[in-house]
Amino acid sequence: MATKKLFYVNVTSPEGTSTYYARDDLWRLELSPERLDIVENVVAAIASYLSEVAKLVASSDKLASSLPSHLSEPGLVIVTCTPEGIIVRYDKQQIDEVVGTWSDSDLKTIVPHISENYVHCIASGEELDANTPMLELRSVIVDSDGQSREIGGVKTGLIVELPLRERPTLMNRPNRSVQVSDTLMIEMHGVAVDTGTPEKDWDKGQPFIAKSSVRLPLKWNALEIYLPYQSESWELDQTPQWALQEILLFQSIRNLDEVRNHAIDPLFTARNHFIQLLSEFDEVLESAENEEQIQVFLTSHPELLEPAFKKVWPKFTLGPYVTDYVFEGAMGDYLLVELEHSSKQLFIKNGNQSAPLTQAIGQTVDWVRFIEDLVRIQSDSW
Repeated sequence: MATKKLFYVNVTSPEGTSTYYARDDLWRLELSPERLDIVENVVAAIASYLSEVAKLVASSDKLASSLPSHLSEPGLVIVTCTPEGIIVRYDKQQIDEVVGTWSDSDLKTIVPHISENYVHCIASGEELDANTPMLELRSVIVDSDGQSREIGGVKTGLIVELPLRERPTLMNRPNRSVQVSDTLMIEMHGVAVDTGTPEKDWDKGQPFIAKSSVRLPLKWNALEIYLPYQSESWELDQTPQWALQEILLFQSIRNLDEVRNHAIDPLFTARNHFIQLLSEFDEVLESAENEEQIQVFLTSHPELLEPAFKKVWPKFTLGPYVTDYVFEGAMGDYLLVELEHSSKQLFIKNGNQSAPLTQAIGQTVDWVRFIEDLVRIQSDSW
């Protein structure tokens, strides 16, 4: 993370209130020496921590995919130190900076301001006022003709109970009490049954989980709230271990989620594999300049053509003919494949098959006849 320039950030709440943050030259914020020391130490620790995360991500291509966006592609990080806790906002602005300030406001006041009314703090046993400004999501249906109509809405947010609770940690690292992202994961559990199945038999259907993520209209990717400052928890020499633990945490969460999904859907891993594969194949089809480039991809991933194959032979010679692929199936049968460009029409306007389709079918018929003739010759020689 960059560290050697004066940098000011103005964060404006939905109500128009502004807070200013600085990087280096923090004395310009007119803080007392004690508070200045706290802000400097926290800003330096966060910058070092993110730098260590970046080193670990750079060492493995697979790590980035398991991390949330605020760690895999960090931008501006805004630190607010208060007497009641430390708030870290990972902004969506792609600016390589960590900036900080001190606020005497309590968490009930400052957290909604920084989180754009998405996170609210209340005292234990207290209820959130019904008139509290919150993030509102509206549901809209778009018709086939492009017309949209609103069908409902909901206010959403996260409520944090004060005082902040201490969480167990494996080392002397900053104690994070709250972590929230800008993404809502909507998960629907159900059972798939045939139409007309009696309700008493619904439990015999195939269980499923439908998931979809929704990015909230916020200016930040993640928000964290730490316990009040303790100098020993923000030491720079702890940041490499802190970064490693954080990466292992997110990797474990992802692994547990996959295990849970696999338990309800035995084909979960296979589905994910083919979803990724089809996405890559779509990119190849868009960019390929000739059939050979497509065949190189299919040769590397023959399961796209025959998921249950035992063996595959690309460019297999059958006497005077050369096939694109020959597959041996799981049941001992064989599949002969001839590739044609997707831009070629299969049928003409009157419904008859096109010349390219007739030619491709003719090729496969020639292959089959050659194999049948070869088998007959071998049988006669016995």
